[in-house]
Amino acid sequence: MSAIDPALATRPSFRPSLHSPGVKFFVICGLTLALMIPMLFVWMLIEDRQSYEFQVVQEVAESWGAEQSVAGPFLVVPFRGNFTNTQNGVTTNVSRKDFLVLLPDEMTATVRSKVSLRERAIYEVPVYHADTLIEGRFPTRDKIMERLPEGYQPQWGDAFIALRIQDPTGLREVPGLRLGAAPTPVEFVPSLNLPQSDSYGGLHLPLPEGALDEALPFSVTMAFNGTQSLSLAPVGQTSSIRMTSDWQHPSFGGGYLPDTYVLSAGGFEADWSVPYVARSYPQSWLYSDQSISPLFGKAVKVGFVEEADSYQLVSRSAKYAILFLATGFLAVFLLELRAGTRVHAVQYVLFGFGLVIFYVLLLAFAEVIGFAAAYAVASGAVAALNGGYVAAVFGQARRGAIAALSLLGLYGLLYVILQVAAYALLVGAMIAFGVLALTMYATRSVDWSGAIGAPAE
Repeated sequence: MSAIDPALATRPSFRPSLHSPGVKFFVICGLTLALMIPMLFVWMLIEDRQSYEFQVVQEVAESWGAEQSVAGPFLVVPFRGNFTNTQNGVTTNVSRKDFLVLLPDEMTATVRSKVSLRERAIYEVPVYHADTLIEGRFPTRDKIMERLPEGYQPQWGDAFIALRIQDPTGLREVPGLRLGAAPTPVEFVPSLNLPQSDSYGGLHLPLPEGALDEALPFSVTMAFNGTQSLSLAPVGQTSSIRMTSDWQHPSFGGGYLPDTYVLSAGGFEADWSVPYVARSYPQSWLYSDQSISPLFGKAVKVGFVEEADSYQLVSRSAKYAILFLATGFLAVFLLELRAGTRVHAVQYVLFGFGLVIFYVLLLAFAEVIGFAAAYAVASGAVAALNGGYVAAVFGQARRGAIAALSLLGLYGLLYVILQVAAYALLVGAMIAFGVLALTMYATRSVDWSGAIGAPAE
């Protein structure tokens, strides 16, 4: 048996203490990840409250008027023709009826809306009332004949004008259509008057005999209520749309941004000009081929919603939870290293729960007093709670004040991130880098395999 080298026998083995900074650091990392489990429940709570808000919006929309989408008016000309069909050697004459859907050559729409808030429980739902004027011109009879399939005969006596509106229950008066130089408008009647169109909200009226002998100018006036958004389809070969409202922060979408718009304290004004080549559908088509599906394509759309509601802001703040848990733990860990007082893992967990409860407080108060005030209340409460707890753990009010001020600083930075959404990633990355750099600098001389303070009694 070989002899043991005395030098090896006297060399201390590497056995890191359970109370060493290195072990404590990895314990803190594990606790940070473990506390993401209650954060999952916080995210579920946020989604549940958002779902409840959506139900409230739907309830208001059912009684006031849903999101409105207007397309038209458009001209419908029934036609019929005979053709032969040969099957199994037998030839028969078949009569077929179809509809030609024609859009106006010109369209000009002017919409004036007023927005108000409807309260339901703790929620406020933006709703609007819109006064709308649509003017335009339909093509002449000769031009319509050019678009009919060969061999088919139009049934001019059954032609009609239709107007699609998504939720007719929001109408507050019977829309009227004035044709040519007619002294009085003609009132629409319910339904689109097309086969299998009961699921589409709409109105129609018969076309007077001889109305298409020349180009037919028209104007439609209507007043309706709606919720959240208003869309108009650019159905003209040339379409010009103008919207004005007292809503101060509209959301433009639907496929076409306004050519010009003005935002002010009194609302907004916006103008669109859309040529038919910018659309995804033609000026006329057979109803049997496409029904009215082309009218569900891109439209001019304005949303009457908050730019970023409380739930969106709370959800965005929760995405930074792991950064704030890690930073809060690191702050306590650095205080522990400098004080030489051992902090138990359970105390870290309680401190972490204080950081998690911030998001629950923020969500609860934001529903009642708004996001900004709720953020101030929640951040102040959590900073005071955790600051007082740290002061009690270390037995020094100064260290508690340092912890509280550190949390307030972090929450202040998070609030800045939420206000500059376009630069959120940049600001968040800079904060993470700064926290890491500060931690590396503060622990540059730490003996990670040593012990923190004296063993607990």
